[in-house]
Amino acid sequence: MNSEVPLISVIVPVYNVEPYLKTCIDSILKQTYRNLEIILVASTSIDNSVVICDSYLQVDSRLQVLHTEPQGLSAARNIGVSMASGTYLCFVDSDDFISQNFVETLYGLSQKYDADIVQCNFLEISENATYSICESCTSIFNDALEIHIYSNVDMCANLYNDLADSSTASWTKLYRKELFMNVKYPIGKIHEDEGTSYKLFYLAKRVAVTSLKLYYYRSNPLSLTRATYTLKKQDSLQFSEEQMDFFREGGYDKLYALALKKYMISLSEHILLTKVYLSKKERNDTELEIKYKAIYKIAAKNLYLPIYDKWKITLIHTLAKLGSMTPQLTQHILFLRRLCLQIKIK
Repeated sequence: MNSEVPLISVIVPVYNVEPYLKTCIDSILKQTYRNLEIILVASTSIDNSVVICDSYLQVDSRLQVLHTEPQGLSAARNIGVSMASGTYLCFVDSDDFISQNFVETLYGLSQKYDADIVQCNFLEISENATYSICESCTSIFNDALEIHIYSNVDMCANLYNDLADSSTASWTKLYRKELFMNVKYPIGKIHEDEGTSYKLFYLAKRVAVTSLKLYYYRSNPLSLTRATYTLKKQDSLQFSEEQMDFFREGGYDKLYALALKKYMISLSEHILLTKVYLSKKERNDTELEIKYKAIYKIAAKNLYLPIYDKWKITLIHTLAKLGSMTPQLTQHILFLRRLCLQIKIK
């Protein structure tokens, strides 16, 4: 088989994931596609994660361990890409795992449709391993197995619709490695996928998307609570701005309008969360409000942004102001925000 199919690199950044690491690695070793190069980028950890990685060196010769100091997920992925020898590559987060046919299925679709990127669906799992299908990733497929083929521009639009979650995530995909020649994950940032996925889609000549759920994602239910909300969460705003600039400068007016809408809604959400969860010393809601007012003037004149979307943006911003009273009300407002975004006016 090795002489008939290309080498595919599987890159796994590892840091403090001892409870889940063996499940992750075992799921990769059991892949039906055998011609793999498995790269574990093992950052120095306070648990036994690095020890576990090293123990697998005796199990399978396809596996290699790169020892690094903790520099974050982006740095680990960049290191893995730089060391990858495969024609194609994919990423698996070390607390997640993949179906046995993950690589084989995505590679097969890449060949059938001549696609530079192939994207699958995912299952979201909780700490106790109960499964729940991520509705935001399956609604467009209506429970039926479907395959959609997109141009680079059309795939970029999926970053702003029902496919946004799976389209943004790096780990739902198989990539042709050459796409990463001039694209790197942003060092020192979180929400790093938002700063890279649109660039990779743009570089691809064709993207295939399957509704098959082949990736198992371990979710964090506390992602928007006081326990985790810090100014670092606002890295996503920077990436939203970069997306707007990218599409505006490229002359993609409809994509620019979609990015503009996302940016304004994100601004409203962060204004709300900043007021509720950050101390007065940390808060920068005044700065965000200034940005919102400036960008609203631009949005109001945008011919590609429908009137009902402008109405949604205004409503969400108003709700955000009301929600800043208590943390409990904040959670209700965030729910109403999601509900508002699901409203479709034909």
